[in-house]
Amino acid sequence: MTKILHITTWYPNELDPQLGIFIQKHICEGHSFAENVVIAIIASEELREPKFKLKETKGVKEIIGYYPVRKGKKWSNFKNYNHILTKIFQHFLTLEFKPDFIHCHVADKSLKIAHKFFSDTPTLLTEHWSGYLDGRYDSLSNRKKKERLKLTNNCIKVTCVSQHLKTALLASGITTPITIIPNVISNHSVKDTQNENLKFLVVADLVDNVKNISGIITAFTEFLEDNPELSLTIIGDGIDRKRLESQVENTSSITFEGRYNNEEVLKALPQYDCLLVNSHFETFSMITAEALLSGVPVISSKCGGPEQFIEHGVNGYLINKNNKEDLLKHLILFKSNHQRFNPNTIHLNAKKQLSLVGIKKQFLNLYQT
Repeated sequence: MTKILHITTWYPNELDPQLGIFIQKHICEGHSFAENVVIAIIASEELREPKFKLKETKGVKEIIGYYPVRKGKKWSNFKNYNHILTKIFQHFLTLEFKPDFIHCHVADKSLKIAHKFFSDTPTLLTEHWSGYLDGRYDSLSNRKKKERLKLTNNCIKVTCVSQHLKTALLASGITTPITIIPNVISNHSVKDTQNENLKFLVVADLVDNVKNISGIITAFTEFLEDNPELSLTIIGDGIDRKRLESQVENTSSITFEGRYNNEEVLKALPQYDCLLVNSHFETFSMITAEALLSGVPVISSKCGGPEQFIEHGVNGYLINKNNKEDLLKHLILFKSNHQRFNPNTIHLNAKKQLSLVGIKKQFLNLYQT
């Protein structure tokens, strides 16, 4: 059996159970034809000292290392990072696991580790970073861009989750062949009833300059003026939560539920009538795919990822980015036309597009070639 070592800095962990959940699914389900080990290195401002934890998910051994970071403390952060890296590899050596391939998820640190410890082992990269889309890659120093590009082009293959991201990767100077392989989506229960009073949902990290939750709140507050019986639930947490909560102090129809793990999100989805996505940029939009597989229609901004799943007027609506009037218009349109969106039809069409069997076959072919 093929042995694959996965290296990532995004991965579900005890501090953030939703971080990189799509990477965990890629590995546990999309790579189930192989023997897999994961090394995940998580930086956190909440920690006081480095630590690591051993887990196993669906037969995949996971070595998760945590290290504290502090703003302005580069030397301390560097020491903590190297300390946990040493601990991780001390344990990894006890596994006597000799990988046939290294599969890095998101470039930078993961590729540096692969290059340092496994320079003679073929390396693949799956890239998810929206920084190639929103200008963060362009804002890196020339030295960092050159280093990142060199490491990426040393890989034998690169995969990404959408044409939108592939185009941006090619524009950055990546010459390694790039294959589009969608994220792996779990099985879902499908919505079978409609609420008497429509219930809308947001599931997102509460980082407003990416997800534009404030724009949803502004539009939905105005929507409530003529529709006070409706409600909006926001699932997620992040640096902007307190500020966003202050926007809804005068209404009980918009509530914040905090962070859910992925299983809780999948269980909650069928209870709602419509998902709202208002991001500035998305490389894939896992939650859009999960909602459609649950039979829940989606109103989403044209932010890169959701466009590959949403057929306007069939399983949701696509709206212009950062446009309150367009969002409000389609909230009103959805209320008038919500009965035309059949949950079972939405689910079946999404299932055809996001077949786990097909995704596993694509990964298997990738390694075989």
